[in-house]
Amino acid sequence: MKQGGDNCGSATVIPGLPFADNGTTVGYTNDYDEVCPYSGSTAPDVVYSFAPATNVVVNIDLWGSSYDTKLYVYQGTCDNAHLVACNDDYYSNYVSAIMNQPLSGGSTYYIVIDGYGGASGDYVLNVTEVQPRSEAR
Repeated sequence: MKQGGDNCGSATVIPGLPFADNGTTVGYTNDYDEVCPYSGSTAPDVVYSFAPATNVVVNIDLWGSSYDTKLYVYQGTCDNAHLVACNDDYYSNYVSAIMNQPLSGGSTYYIVIDGYGGASGDYVLNVTEVQPRSEAR
């Protein structure tokens, strides 16, 4: 599989769910940083894009990554994207995840894998659809 692109203009497309990929942020450019709750990242980042056909709820999980990660989700276009979610340290080993994130069908989302401070390294990305619970009758 191809790992993430250097920025939203070269983002690796997620063709459908579930999606899994891995790669490294080493050697990439520092294009993004968000306060969640820490700012000041100078770490390189990689980008994936996903445009669901219908409304979905997803888990975006970096479990298995080898460094202190940060994770952002933007909605819109490269020129006009706005932050819809971000996470730093979901797990106790400083790895990020965004759980139960609703995504609107027909919109484009950019998933950015970043690092805390200057941290970079190997990442594991899993994007899965959350199935709604069936109500007991």
